[in-house]
Amino acid sequence: MLRRYKLLTSHRRVLPNRVSGIGEPLKVLQSTLTLAVPVNAALIVYTYKAFDDYVAPASRTWIFILIVGGL
Repeated sequence: MLRRYKLLTSHRRVLPNRVSGIGEPLKVLQSTLTLAVPVNAALIVYTYKAFDDYVAPASRTWIFILIVGGL
């Protein structure tokens, strides 16, 4: 009973304040997106084998480099 009373009476809601940006989460999002591009390109080129009908398997590395460079 005492804990509930203390929780309801002695704690107040945090007051919101304005900030200029989202700060650290933006850096995490940018680094995640930077890592996602080569990983997804590698999955498309090497695992999905989307280009096997059009080019020789030895040139998949060049296709990977072109996709990553283009994005």
